Amino acid sequence: MLRLILSIVLLLLSASHPSLASSLAAGEPLTEAIARELLGEALQDRQGGGRFRVMVERPHLPLANRSAADTELAVEALHHDRHSGRFQAVLVGRIDGQTRFRLPVHGRAQSLVALPVLGRPLAPGEIVSERDLQWITVRSGRLQPESLTDPEQLLGAEARKRLLPGRVLTARDLGPPLLVRHGRPVRLIYLQPGLQLTTLGTAQDDGALGDAVRVVNADSRQQLQGTASGPDEVTVGTVGGDWPAGH
Repeated sequence: MLRLILSIVLLLLSASHPSLASSLAAGEPLTEAIARELLGEALQDRQGGGRFRVMVERPHLPLANRSAADTELAVEALHHDRHSGRFQAVLVGRIDGQTRFRLPVHGRAQSLVALPVLGRPLAPGEIVSERDLQWITVRSGRLQPESLTDPEQLLGAEARKRLLPGRVLTARDLGPPLLVRHGRPVRLIYLQPGLQLTTLGTAQDDGALGDAVRVVNADSRQQLQGTASGPDEVTVGTVGGDWPAGH
């Protein structure tokens, strides 16, 4: 009788689901790679996709196969605890439709997540483009609630600090592009109904589009509160205070 075993990744499989089957050639040993592939496919079938890391603890692989005929392998009675990652299952071997063995297996199954990361270092202020991205696969348990997993969350964002390639990014690493930077000259636009005035000023804060920023009028030295409205541009309205006299 062929004694086989698997190292696998399983995730909520129900015994009511049909099992996936594969075949082992006559005399071919059951290796960890074969077992992982078989159970990885079974898990993907039950979960509608995804990738998984397989770890079989009992029994140990590889196992010899002394059968002179091809053996059909099927995974049955799979159960997985999503919280702990522990699983148990039964590997069934059949030759010519006849059951030859039922081998209990157990271990740990970890779901994997594919997500975008940087493929090169980024300096503070650099904008992430599509050519900067590459994909990695990590265990879902490693992700934090603030981890960025969608490329749309990265593309067009600005590095808030020096970022290294290959690491999972969070919302603290990136942000909207800064249009106004502290200490740099800006164009001040003052708006009132039917009136628009323009002068120069110096930004006292960093600001992305729509952010509130403080600005010092270059002529009067008065500090105003405005809104970042474009590159090196701040719009000031009546909420930010009266326009300095003479402007």
